Amino acid sequence: MKFSEMNIYQKVLFVVSIIEMLGALLLIGLSFGAFAAAKDPTITNVKPYHGYVLLFSGIISFITSFFGCRGAKDITKIKPAYIFTMIALVSSVISVVVALFNESGSTVNYISVLSNIVLFYCAYKINQENNANQNNNQV
Repeated sequence: MKFSEMNIYQKVLFVVSIIEMLGALLLIGLSFGAFAAAKDPTITNVKPYHGYVLLFSGIISFITSFFGCRGAKDITKIKPAYIFTMIALVSSVISVVVALFNESGSTVNYISVLSNIVLFYCAYKINQENNANQNNNQV
């Protein structure tokens, strides 16, 4: 489907998914830096699990954005995007809650929650449209 033929939810999902994919690649790259920093004895505030957290976050973000782009282009394939945006939203909210309890919240956490809310809402609306189309085709 061409970009000009998409509805507003598909366009937003597609664009935000591409931005999310770039952020995911950045997170994956940063995870390798965290692994290297954890091995350096002069750096004391980076632990090995920081690298694993960044790598896991990057992989989930990449999968979510991949399925978001795919679902935006073909609404019959929106279900995996819907599921992964839900997972990403829950994990980003948990991340913000943990950061607030540790008094280490940053703007990145809040932007992540905001982008995941947008992704989830758009995937939800596209999923509703897909379900309505399937119900109309069955009649």
